[in-house]
This record gives sequence, C-alpha cells and structure tokens, in this order.
Amino acid sequence: MRACLFSLVGLLSLIFTFLFRDRGPLRYRGNHDELKDQHLINLEQQLLEGRDRREKDPKMKLFHSPESFFTSNWTPGLWIVVSMGYLALVTFIVSLLHSNLPTPTPLNTSPNVQDDSQRFIAARAQADLNSLINMGPRPVGSNENEVLARDFILGEILKIQEKSNKALTISSDNQIVSGSFHIKQNSYGYSSFYHNVQNIVIRLSSRNQSNPAAVLVNCHYDTVPGSPGASDDAFHCAVMLELLRIFSLSSKPLLHDIIFLFNGAEESGLQASHGFVTKHEWAQNVKTFVNLEGCGAGGKEVLFQTGPNCPWLVETYANAVPHPYGSVMGEELFQSGVVPSDTDFRIFRDFGHIPGVDFANVDNGFVYHTKFDNGMLVPLGSYQHTGDNMLALVQALANSSSLENVDQSGVSMVYFDFFGLWFIHYSKTTGALVNTVMIILSLLTTFVLLQKMMKDAGLVPPEVVRLFLFGVLGIILGWILSVLYIYLLTTFLNWMRCTQTWYRSYFYQIYLYYCPTVLFCILVPFVIFNQRSKLSNMQQAQISSLGTQFIWTIVLLIGTIFGIRSSYLILILILSATIANAGLIFCRNYCGKLWVAVQLLHTAVPLMIGIYHTIMAMSVFVPITNRSGSVLNVELYIGILSAATCIMMISFLVPLSMFIRHVSVVVSIATVHILGLLIVLTVQPFPFYEWQSGESGVLQRVPIWHVQRTLYDKYGDTRLSDSGYWVINMDPSAPYTLKSAVLELNSAGNATEFCGSELFCALPLYSPRLTNFV
Repeated sequence: MRACLFSLVGLLSLIFTFLFRDRGPLRYRGNHDELKDQHLINLEQQLLEGRDRREKDPKMKLFHSPESFFTSNWTPGLWIVVSMGYLALVTFIVSLLHSNLPTPTPLNTSPNVQDDSQRFIAARAQADLNSLINMGPRPVGSNENEVLARDFILGEILKIQEKSNKALTISSDNQIVSGSFHIKQNSYGYSSFYHNVQNIVIRLSSRNQSNPAAVLVNCHYDTVPGSPGASDDAFHCAVMLELLRIFSLSSKPLLHDIIFLFNGAEESGLQASHGFVTKHEWAQNVKTFVNLEGCGAGGKEVLFQTGPNCPWLVETYANAVPHPYGSVMGEELFQSGVVPSDTDFRIFRDFGHIPGVDFANVDNGFVYHTKFDNGMLVPLGSYQHTGDNMLALVQALANSSSLENVDQSGVSMVYFDFFGLWFIHYSKTTGALVNTVMIILSLLTTFVLLQKMMKDAGLVPPEVVRLFLFGVLGIILGWILSVLYIYLLTTFLNWMRCTQTWYRSYFYQIYLYYCPTVLFCILVPFVIFNQRSKLSNMQQAQISSLGTQFIWTIVLLIGTIFGIRSSYLILILILSATIANAGLIFCRNYCGKLWVAVQLLHTAVPLMIGIYHTIMAMSVFVPITNRSGSVLNVELYIGILSAATCIMMISFLVPLSMFIRHVSVVVSIATVHILGLLIVLTVQPFPFYEWQSGESGVLQRVPIWHVQRTLYDKYGDTRLSDSGYWVINMDPSAPYTLKSAVLELNSAGNATEFCGSELFCALPLYSPRLTNFV
C-alpha cells in the first residue's frame, strides 16, 4: 500500500511538472525595484559576453545555456510539485529495497531429493513454527513449555537423526540445570536464581573429527505468559530445525562442530543460556555463537551486535550471506540502553567470554509479547531470508580457520548494508583515518569554491567570510528553532492529551514534525539572506550548500574524536558533497542547470540511505514507545528523532529553496502542518486499534497483576500486609485512557505512596526495568 501511494504521488508530480512548466520569455526578478534596471543591464551584458565566449570556445557550450534555468518563469507551486515528485520517487525506491524479500522455496519443488535437501525450505520451517505456536503460550514452568514443546523438538531431532548422513554424528542432550547469577541493569542490577530449567542441546560433527572447537547457534522456545511467541522466538527455533536437517544430510565434511541450543528459559531472565554456558560440558568447546532473537514479526533479521573485538566475525558475515542487513548504529543504540531489552548474547559474552553475532526481526513490533504474535504476520519470504543467511553464515563459521585460535584483541568494526545488496565493513581505526581524510578534503573543497565564488561575484575576502558565516549561522539557527518548536509542540500535545497519534499511522509524524522542521530549515536562511544581499539566487544557494557541508564536516569531526562508529552516516553525506564540489572546481564555468543537476545527483544516495535508516529506526523505536512507561516523554522522543532524521535527509536539498524565495512555499508547508495539527486536536482517531483480518493490531498494553505484599520490621514482625490489583502504566496515555474505560480505577490508590520510605516503592518488582513503570 505504501509503495503504491508513493508511486502514485511520484507519477502525478511528473505529470504536473510537464503540464505546467512555463515556456515564457526570459525574465529576471531583481531584489529591489530601485536596482532592477541596473540588474537587467548587467544581465544583458553577461549574456552577450557569454555568447561571445561560446562562439570562440565551443567547449563552453557544455556549461552555458542561452537561457538561464532559474530566470525562466517557474512558479513556486511548480517547484513544490517537482520537489515532492523527487522525494516521492526516492522514497518509493527505498521502500521497495527495504521490504524486498527473497522468493521462498516451496516444499517438494524438486524431484531430485538430494539437491532439494541442500536448500532451505521455507514451507517446512513454517510447518514447524505452526506446530509450536499451536501449543499456545509456553511460559517457563508450564506443561506446554516443559513437556509439549520439549517433546516436539526432541521428536523432530529424532527424525533428523534417522535420516542423517552416516558420515556425520548427531549427539543430543536434554539438560536440566539450576544455578544463579547477578547481572547489572540500569543503576540497580539484580540476582537471578533458577531451578530445573531445560535446554535441548544438539551437537553435529563429522566422524573422525578430532578438533573440539564448535559454533553455537541459539534460540529459545519459551514465551511470556499469554503470547504464543511466534516471532519471539519460535520462528528462529523453526529455522534452526530446518538448518539441522540440511546439515545432517550434507555430504560435505565440517571442519568444526555445530552445536544447536534450544533453550527453554529466556523470558524468565536469560536463565537457560546461563545454565548452558556455565555448566554444560560442551560449552567449553564453543568458540563463537550465533544468537537468534525477535522483537517483531516478519521482515528481515537485522545484525545489531557483534564481537566483542572480533573483526573476523563481521568479515565472515559480509562474505557469506546472500541477503545482508545490519548496522553498527543498532549495536551502539542497543548497548547504550536506549532499547529496553536484553538477549542471550549478553550471557554468552559476559559469563562465557565468547564472541558472537546477534540477530533479531524487528518489523511489526506492535505484536511483540502479545497474543497476536501468532505467525500470521510472518511471510514465507522472512523464513527464506533468515534461512538463506543463517545457512551460509553457520556453514562459513564452521569451516573458518579463525575458530582454531579466536582472537578477541582486535578493534571494533564499522558495518552497514547498502540497501540489502552489499555489506560494507571496515575497522574503527580505518574509519577514523577515512573520516580524517574526508574532513580535510571537505574543508579544502569548501575553501576553493568560496574563492571561486568570490572572484565571480567580485567580492572581497572579508565579505565572503561574513556571508559564509551568516549562512552557517542561519542553518544552525533553523535546526535549533525546529527542535525548540517541536519541544513546545509536544508539551502542548501532552497537556491536551493528544499524544501518540503516530503510533497508529506514521503519516502523523510528517504532519506534526517533518513539516515544521522543513519550514524552519527554509525560513531562517530566507531571513539571513535578506533582500539586500548582493549575491544572486544561485550564489546564495551555493553559500547555503557549502555552509551545510561545513556544519556536517564539524559534526563528523566530533563523531571521530569521540569514536562514534555510527558517524558513517555523516561520512556518506560529506563524501557525496565533496565529490560533487570537486567536480565543480574543475569546471571552468558552469551554469545554474549544471549546479542544480549536480546538487540533485549528489543528494540522491545520501537521501536514499537516510530514508532507509529512518525506516529501520522507526520500525524499532515507535513500537518501543508503547512499553516504555508513563514517565518517559515519548512524544518528545519521537519528535526529536523525526527532526534529526529529517534534517539529515533534506539538509543538502534546502539550498535549492533559494531559487523559490516566495511566501507561497512557506504558506504551503505551514498549511500542511496546521491541518495535520487540527486533525490531531479534533478528529484524530484513537491511536490504538484491535486486530483485523490480515493486518497487525496496534494495541495498548495493560499489564494487571494480582499481588499480595507483606512488609516486616527489623524484629520480623508484620508492619503491613495487603493485596490488590496492580495496574501498570506502559505508556503516557495509559493513566487516563484506562480510567475512562474502567471506572473502578478512578478510586484506585496510587502505587507510589511508599516511594519515599520503602525500597522500590514497596512493590513486588522482579526486574529493575519495572521501576520505569511506577
């Protein structure tokens, strides 16, 4: 639907561009009436001189046109249509690339059983998933988890063993383990004690294999109460069963063993993985691991954690997988604690001291840990995407010579995929060197172009510096004002209780946050480059573009100094602009057409990458806002994120607005924003809606616990004993939406009444994360 919409907008934009383009005579619009005649005289002289030079030098026809592109009668409305068409086309292309999934291999498509056995069959993995989720929720300790799911997995493994290649050995173990550990979390941390949790462990090795080193592949089959857990994490257990089938029938010997761990207690606090890595006899042979998780349904599995300090893992992934998808930005955000989740990756890393890679499916995070996580939103293409990648990756790791002597003394890696087509990776050290070189080249090309502009405009150096600094100031001021406005707007929306409208539809982000960001980014330079400027529109646009490049260069410098690996996004912006400016430097003369063409071309790739990463970020963070507690101002959180991504995407397009210095542009953008705001304040739909056939329900999470608490004094005597229902506010709108639906809650007590005198507000918190919801 989204792709069709963008396609339609782009097509209509192109049609309007053709129909309403102006073929009128050449006109020049001066900045002041009193200078109009002088400007016309100067323009005529420049055209005559240009014609004479073109007649003498035929090569200059490449750079000059007898009719200036920007002095023709292009209306502001037409410019808006062209801009919208350009953005719609780019967004449409990126949406296709982001949502593209491989064609699933159906069951029994080949009459040759031997050939078919070495391909990942999505339909077979889906059948295994359906068998698991049909058991219902599988919380730790339940019959569904401890008996039914365990027996199903062991039964499938027995079938695989019976049909396996006799050159391979398949060993299995049903580990029952007890233990305890302490883990740091937020500023508190917690101690976890577990008793008789289960692991199903399978070891696949070649006969006559003397090397004990092994690769671990992990999933968990338990769920939170009330959820069938299709994506978290039965999906990956089904994928692992299919991988085991494929490897068991392979005639190719394995250089190292593969251990498949189906752990039965992850949702209870990462307990089963701790039991394996600290107490199972095979754990000491594990040299690296692949952890498979889920916080959404469908889509692609994203690589979001690696290492620590093992560049060869990233290199192996880059060289092996057919459908790369991942970013170091996810790793830095996840490890910063912004994402309120944890995975078994941490247990293997911190308690087993084993390096590895961490994957998760993040699309449709609205169904995460709900009863709607039932597999309906997982297309066969997702099975195929994950299966093809894991088959190639596990095989490459099992046959890697790096497993002989795992080195964890390497440097961190910078990595990201290029629209799922290629995987780009390099070390943090190389990244710092590349960033430094690019910073120097960027500043150099900026200086040279400013010098060239100074000569063309007949300005003295102090005046050029002043105009340049004013341009930089205007750009920064536009960014600051947009963020300040969003802060005030989100404060107003919270006061009006009109929050999280974007939870239902991402288009509300465009109306509420993207439009004012664009508005301020355009409006402030209009004021800075006032009508008394001596520069032409094109020169003002060049000043603005160079100022934007200078600002991002400083941002890249700061990111490099602080070792932020995600600054590769800024590097792409600077690289593209520097290459474009270098090309302009070698053009002896160029007209507006060439400059705009170069500007549009060099912004295309950064814009596409920006949209690509924005889709990734929003698919993760928007669902998270519904389980972040009522204390966090999620409206401001999403508003700032929207402004930041918008600024990054449009910053090099804003200079083109210098050619349409007309109030209608500002009025058009402001109108869209105001109309969107009015919809939110008046007729906006409730941000949550229930499950409908064929699509995900966007639900409000309402945990209700029936608890009993008893508090004792230092002598062991009871000083307080009560019981009741504890209703947890998972999002900012929960306190008032629930009270309007359940009237009894209006007379309920406040759970924070003991926060000033009792530990954790005297509430039965089993996890420090729950303090966010008090």
